[in-house]
Amino acid sequence: AGAGLSTDAADGGDGGDVVVTAGKAFGGNAVTDIGGDVFVSAGEATSAVGGAVKVLSGFSDATSSGNVEVATAAAGAVGVSGDVLIDTGATTVGDTGMMAVSTGRATQGSSGGAYMTTGHSFYGLTGNVELTTGAATSGDAGDIKLTVGRGDT
Repeated sequence: AGAGLSTDAADGGDGGDVVVTAGKAFGGNAVTDIGGDVFVSAGEATSAVGGAVKVLSGFSDATSSGNVEVATAAAGAVGVSGDVLIDTGATTVGDTGMMAVSTGRATQGSSGGAYMTTGHSFYGLTGNVELTTGAATSGDAGDIKLTVGRGDT
């Protein structure tokens, strides 16, 4: 995508967007006429570690960085919205990958909050929030730990 055209403080021009959109399905069959998928895949490796997939928001020299948003589209008149799934791969020998969600460190200011909530429901039940450790065939199952940070005031 292109860059802004000048460094003019009034309006130097916005950077260009990169838009990738899969094909729309026009058929009338609610089961088989499915819109196209978008796949992003890093490179494989024969001996070393495979490539990473990184999504990074834009940096600003003067103000805030951009957001990173992952969301499913709203459902149509009949149906459910899609799931958001985050999963580390399985292994045969060795540990699976770790999953970490954290906010950044603030030097002069407050760090961001971390929230997990279920949606509101008008005519049904709201979803559950569940924290579960995996089962261990031989060995101990993991712990669930809730820790509050230390404050100096």
